[in-house]
Amino acid sequence: MRKEEILLTDMSRCRPAEALSPRARRGHWQLVAYEAEEVSGTMVLARPETAAPEITLPLNTQGWHAIYLGLMGQTWAGSPLLKVKLSNDPCFICVETEADFRHLEEGFWKIADLTDQDMVIAQQTSGEWSAGLAYVRLVPLTEEEVKRYRNRSGSRRLIAMNDAFSFYFFKGACSAQDIREEVEPYRDTDFGKIFWETWVGGHSNYPAKVGTLWGQGAEDFPSPGYRRVAECMREMSEKGIDSLQVALDHAHEIGMEFFASIRFLFGMCPPAEVFEDPFFRDHPEFRCRDYDGTEISHPSFAFPEVRRYVLSLLEDVARYDIDGVNLIFPRGMPYVLYEKPLIEEFRRQMGIDPTTLGEKDPRWQWYERVAMPTFWFGDRPAMEKIAERRVTRLDELSHPVQDWLRWRAHALTEFMRGLHGLLKQMGKGQKVSAVVFANEADNLFYGLDVESWVKERLVDIIIPYPWPEYFELDMDFFRRITKGSGCEIYPNMMPRRMEPREYLRKALSYYEQGAEGLAFWDTNVRHPLLNQWQAVRELGHREELQKWLETERFPRKFLLLRRLGDYTVDRYHPGSGG
Repeated sequence: MRKEEILLTDMSRCRPAEALSPRARRGHWQLVAYEAEEVSGTMVLARPETAAPEITLPLNTQGWHAIYLGLMGQTWAGSPLLKVKLSNDPCFICVETEADFRHLEEGFWKIADLTDQDMVIAQQTSGEWSAGLAYVRLVPLTEEEVKRYRNRSGSRRLIAMNDAFSFYFFKGACSAQDIREEVEPYRDTDFGKIFWETWVGGHSNYPAKVGTLWGQGAEDFPSPGYRRVAECMREMSEKGIDSLQVALDHAHEIGMEFFASIRFLFGMCPPAEVFEDPFFRDHPEFRCRDYDGTEISHPSFAFPEVRRYVLSLLEDVARYDIDGVNLIFPRGMPYVLYEKPLIEEFRRQMGIDPTTLGEKDPRWQWYERVAMPTFWFGDRPAMEKIAERRVTRLDELSHPVQDWLRWRAHALTEFMRGLHGLLKQMGKGQKVSAVVFANEADNLFYGLDVESWVKERLVDIIIPYPWPEYFELDMDFFRRITKGSGCEIYPNMMPRRMEPREYLRKALSYYEQGAEGLAFWDTNVRHPLLNQWQAVRELGHREELQKWLETERFPRKFLLLRRLGDYTVDRYHPGSGG
């Protein structure tokens, strides 16, 4: 017989008692009585500047349970962010509510054996966010349910992408434990790989032997967030913390493959020039040139010196026992345009001046000089209107333009050959992944001949990236060029926030179109949202998705608050108004 679930609604049971207070006090969690649909009790609250200590909620139960958290909704102090862990867990995980002022949110956290365990509750690292926990629901599980939940064989086909930057920027996180907290949420999920950014241009967030540490030598910053990043980099360096090694070790400890990512942002104009790449700054002769000769603020891979420099950054990160490297191309493009060596050789071999192609092909002129330089920035109605004219396939352009795009893409292909040779020489069997653009034409415009990369076996994983987020990926193109090659397609699941049903529908569609797995840009802003995360973490279960879609497997639960403290809040809420 299944045991009855346990509902813990009285947070005044937390310890130590001296950390609790019936009124708002610095250094204390405030106890606030509440009444809501289905539940009432006493919650704990802490404000952005409370600096409340960690507290422990006794669970007093045995065996395996599913754990659900009842979170406070938005407050005047912002959207509450909480940190929780069980007493035997290696580190906290962060959770965030999507509920509004008038609701509590119940979200599934995880399953665990609660024998001799309690729950530890804390604020976010920086103390810049409010926090509120109303209740904890514990649902006992059978042995079969536990076995089914923990069995991830054949389903770990999801990729988590973490910029390894945001938690410094927003939280000022500077400890090894903070880094582990970014990896821990993927334990016992369908995520089998984590892609961790290590380079933004020539700036590293780990103790590299080349390039520049983020913020090194800077005295003034574009925003407080960038200052926090620089301070964290400096503090960890002084402490001897290798952030890359910490993240790598924890990922391997929970059974994930670890790829190091590079974002190709080399040119930073004011006010962010404090993060300008020194190589880019010191060598303007290696920058891209537009069709009219205008200098463009991006290094061109047409120059061997640029290719060698970027390879030196990747060689440094490849000395770690990583499982692969990931190249993020939709950040920092273009990579080739109309540089002199490209123009001269194309003119010599083809007898055509490529800078004049726009006058001969009106569609190319619009695509090259209007659409792509802005990369589809603008409001959605305007973008959808011009999307009707978008070029997606190469054969939509004239033959001379096709020849030119393929010609200048040789530079990036040469770079990919160099990377392949470098990793082969190092002999660790590290793979190559590439985040690329949504279709054939966009990729070739920016210099990415993805089809050639696949044919030459220069890439193992392709992650097509939709931009704007509501544009479609040309899965037919990617399926065609990878068929029988061994190269796998992991479409990027966008937008970042969707309801569980939308996640299920989109995942099912991608699998039906040939995806081996799914990738999630900025996964670190997704896993704190428990009502979404309950579905996202299971999306590797490809064969189950249709059934789950039909049976509402992942319901969202928001409970209307009726009273909070001495106030009625369900009708004429005290914070109502425009």
